Amino acid sequence: MAKEDIYSSSADGRLFLGGPPTGGSSWSTIRNTGTAQNASGGGSYAQVFAIMFSGKGPDFFDIARAFFYFDMSSFPAYSTIDSASIDLYRHGGGGVSVIAVRHDGPSVHVSVPEYVFFPSHDPAGGDSMTAYSSANTEGTGGNTFTLNATAITELTACIEGSGNGGVGTSSFEVAVVSNLDYTNTEPSDRTELGMSFRTQEYSGTSSDPLLSVTYSTAAAVTHSATFFGANF
Repeated sequence: MAKEDIYSSSADGRLFLGGPPTGGSSWSTIRNTGTAQNASGGGSYAQVFAIMFSGKGPDFFDIARAFFYFDMSSFPAYSTIDSASIDLYRHGGGGVSVIAVRHDGPSVHVSVPEYVFFPSHDPAGGDSMTAYSSANTEGTGGNTFTLNATAITELTACIEGSGNGGVGTSSFEVAVVSNLDYTNTEPSDRTELGMSFRTQEYSGTSSDPLLSVTYSTAAAVTHSATFFGANF
């Protein structure tokens, strides 16, 4: 069994929608059909939250999703993946339960269309995000997302060239979202104040997003010269 560590690309970042300019917008509009106002692919942190603000003026919602990309093009093809995990370093924030999910975006970098394309529909309607893993995000420091069987199947597809989510790339694409976002649960207050993970652009490499894969390769097939010589 071998182990391969792959750091995320510099295309990682966050997509955000909400704020006073969208005051009065419904939760479903912000979550599913809006146009992201902020696409950050070059910052040191990627934020995750789902918040409702109330007070003076109309209520409004904020949602942020973190996106991470791991280039699998150099990974040994046709390997059998035994396990995989993603390590993210939590920089700050509190009170947020997060989950890693499939990212079905149309490209391999953070861009506005990816927010709209994201499969963020109501689980009750049978069209929900595809879970890859959840993690305890208490305090700052490392957080490990142990990928489930669905994630490993799609990771294998990336290695073999078909890509995950039908995108057809060798980039394994993962989003980290608030549990409220994942379950389509409309927040009623600011109890979820948000959090942030360090991205690849943060100074140094000790806290870079990291995909760790353990795998095995098929034994080489050999032919017996004695067998063929004795029978032909």
